[in-house]
Amino acid sequence: MSGELPPHWRTAQAADGKEYYFNEMTGETSWTKPDEVNAEQGRSSPATVSVPIDETPRSRDIGDINVSPATMGGGGDGRGSSGGGPAQATGPLAALAPHTPKLMIIMVASFVVMLQASIEYSHRDPLADSGIGAYAVSVGTVSLILVLLLFLLAKQKPEKIGGETVRKLTLLQLAAGFFFVWWGVGCGILTFHAPYQSTSNAYFACWIGETRSKKK
Repeated sequence: MSGELPPHWRTAQAADGKEYYFNEMTGETSWTKPDEVNAEQGRSSPATVSVPIDETPRSRDIGDINVSPATMGGGGDGRGSSGGGPAQATGPLAALAPHTPKLMIIMVASFVVMLQASIEYSHRDPLADSGIGAYAVSVGTVSLILVLLLFLLAKQKPEKIGGETVRKLTLLQLAAGFFFVWWGVGCGILTFHAPYQSTSNAYFACWIGETRSKKK
């Protein structure tokens, strides 16, 4: 079929299997077959994509975005247009996108609070502690376990993340509500009452966990 095309134009397949045309000299791409006039004038046909397209699909890491004629050029009818659909994130944690960075920050903050609280609790007199040390350990531990469970579900059963669970709320929405309450109460008690009234790693970790839990 390439013999019927204008000079320098070739056919290729996108990542979704759809056939498109590209100019190996200019990098222009088109869903529709270019004619001689447009090729000689160096212009694309009306339905063209100015971004060069990688002919060979490749694996992508967490947070990468699929770039193909379907996402760059338009809807599912196979024709290019100026109003393409939103790009889709891929990878083992794609079900959590775009919340993955926030969850990772909460995970680090949880680990810091859990670690420092555990060290300090082991050096205190349990009878004089009044339970505040154990509560500090639980704030970081419970939050860390929940984040790790979300990561595990996103990798093993991503359909569970976005599926309705209770009163039309998804698992991710329920987790967000829990983090909001858990870190709001925990940060208030641990930094205004005890044991992190002065600045320390756990003090900053509490406030980081609280602020990230409030952001959508």
